[in-house]
Parts: sequence; structure tokens; C-alpha cells
Amino acid sequence: MAADYADRWHNKSGVFRYNEVYVIWQRFLFCLFLCLSLPVKAQLSLPLNRMVVQRDTANRARLPVRGICPAQTSRIQARATALNGGQTTGWTIVTSPQATTFAGSLTVVGGWYQLDVQAISDDSTILANWTVGRVGAGEVFLVMGHSVAASEDKYAIPAATDDRATAIPLTDSLQHQRYNQTGSPNDLPSLNFTQFGEGVAPAPYGKGPYFWSRFAELVAQRTGVPVLVLNAAFGGTNLAMWWQSAQGVPFTHPFVRSAIGMPYANLKNALINYIPQTGVRAILADHGQNDFPNKDVMQLIGFYEGIIQQARTQLGFTIPVVVNRQTPFLTTDPQRHIRQVQQTVADQPGNYSGPDYDAGLQPTDRYDGIHLNASGQEKAAQLWANAISDAFLQTATPFTPDY
Repeated sequence: MAADYADRWHNKSGVFRYNEVYVIWQRFLFCLFLCLSLPVKAQLSLPLNRMVVQRDTANRARLPVRGICPAQTSRIQARATALNGGQTTGWTIVTSPQATTFAGSLTVVGGWYQLDVQAISDDSTILANWTVGRVGAGEVFLVMGHSVAASEDKYAIPAATDDRATAIPLTDSLQHQRYNQTGSPNDLPSLNFTQFGEGVAPAPYGKGPYFWSRFAELVAQRTGVPVLVLNAAFGGTNLAMWWQSAQGVPFTHPFVRSAIGMPYANLKNALINYIPQTGVRAILADHGQNDFPNKDVMQLIGFYEGIIQQARTQLGFTIPVVVNRQTPFLTTDPQRHIRQVQQTVADQPGNYSGPDYDAGLQPTDRYDGIHLNASGQEKAAQLWANAISDAFLQTATPFTPDY
């Protein structure tokens, strides 16, 4: 092998072919020079259009300003123009680039903005400029649970029309099929935001707008800030499955694949793919109804608390969790031990009592004693929005991105 390789660079007389090697070397250096001499294509990588970044308890958020700039750039400046809520800022220097890359942030109060960014040289020449038509400082929520939190095929209510209701859409059916086979965060959509309207299925696992679109609209209208909703709920699952998959304990089920970490993988992947970029105010949890055959209250509480703790460990932050309360089959065969489980978990530090479906819904709002028809969804959207009260927003410390 070594002899064959050496023969390539010697002529028939065994003399090394210096001239040919020299020509090849010159061509290599010329190509390298061209690559290094090509102008850098200036681009703004963050924020993306319609991106929502979680605000803090003081109503402030740091909008990321990241990208590639021309080599002569000495500073990057940005300006946020209030479109709906918020306060317009002046031009503010957000960072000085390192070579041709930059990473900074602009602090704004809660609202919906147009963001303008400029790359400026030492002599104040504008070398590049970008505009992001919509970017928000607002609220981000991550839903987990079973079918009552996931979707409803039989009934639907109108989706949000408010521009500030936002989702990361599932639009690639082939990609989603791969995700169902792998459970890998690599098979979820990258950051890409849209208005949470009709036909939008929110990442990582939502089936459609359901009542969460309307919930986002109601919260946006009351708080005056944009709202992003991620839905990790998985219909047909229970607390035991979520706890087992969170702990890596295998189980057998007709359509829930524990081998790929489902159903907890949805929550885990949202915490990997999206939350580090957007931040999050809280997990909205609707669990327990499918666990009614299990009468072991302490075991169910352990499952619920174990899921929450795993999510917090995953992110390295005590994410607030808002817990729904609902007694399965309330008017026919009430399973009150499930309500006890939910309330016990809601009372734990870092958790909050969410909607009370027993008090807020009528028997006619749940067509089978558990799942929501159209009137139930309308009321559920309002009940969840009411749970995101001013008192909650003042005390529930959100996870905010490190921009």
C-alpha cells in the first residue's frame, strides 16, 4: 500500500515529480486564498420573526441579538419599536463583535415589537441592517398531560385571531413520522414561530389548536403581552407511564413506545430544543384522570411528583407547575382519590393550583365524564387563563434565557 502511494509521485525512472507536486500545491494555496477572501455574508440569526422570549417578574426580557457581521464592524446597535404594548427604545449599543460574529441582547419591557439591528463601523458607517417584524417579550407555557390536555377529535372551538397568540408549528408530516419512530429532539422542528390560529399543531406533540390557542389569546389580551404555547401532552397515557419513561423504566403499551422514551420524551425534548431559547413561565399539567383504576394515592402522588422533579432536574431550574384538578366521572361514579392526588401535588412548594374543573364545568361540558366537548373547551380556556392571575405572575419565578 505504501509503495503504491509512493509510486504516484515518482516517474518511471524513480525520480520524484517535483514540478507536478509544486503545481498542485500552488492550486491548493490559491483555492485557500479565495475561500478566505470571500466576503462574509452578514445575517441576523436571532431573534427570529414572531419569537417570544419569557419576561421576568419585573416585566422585563432580554431579546437576543446574534448573527454575523462585516469584518469592519466595530459595534452592533438595536432599537425596539412598540407595536402592541411595551415601550419603544432608542438605538442602543448591544455588543461589539468578535471578528465577524456578534452576540448581545436588548432589554425591553413586556410587549410586541419590531426590532431593528445595525452593524456600525468606526466611522459610523452603517455596514448592514436588519429588521425583525415581530418579536415579543411575554409569556411561555409548556403543557403536559394526557388527552384532556392534548386534543379533542370530536369537538373544536374557534382558534385565536389575536396576532400575539404564538406557537412553533408542526408542519412536516414526514418529520413527525420520524419523531414518532425515534423520539429524538433532532426530529422536531427547529425554532420557527407562527400565529397560533386555525390548523396550527403546536410543537412538540400538539394535534391542533384545541383550547390552548384560545387560552393564549385570553392571556395575551389580559396581560398585554404575547403568549407562546408548547404542547407536550400525549393522549391515552397516565401518570405511571410518564413516571416510568422519565426514569427509563420500560413498559408495554399498544401505541406508547417506552423504548424511545415516550411519553416523557415530549416534555424532555421541549426542555432541550425550545425552552433554553425562549424561557418558560410554567408547566401547565393536566394529569390523573386516566389513573382512576389505581387506588394507591401515595403511589400516584409519587409518580406525579417524580415527573415534575425530573423535568426540573432536566432544566436545572425549579420550573413552576400549575396543576389542574378534575374528578373523573364526577356525577356518575366519582373517583375522588384522583382529585386528592392532584390537590396534594398542587400544594407542594413550587407548584400552584390551576383550574378546578369540578367547580368550573357542568356535567354537560364533559361528554364522557372526562373529555371536553365544545362548551367544555371554551370554559377550560377561560379557567386556565384565570389561573394565570396577576398574583401568580408576581410570585411564580420563570426560567429566562441566558442572553
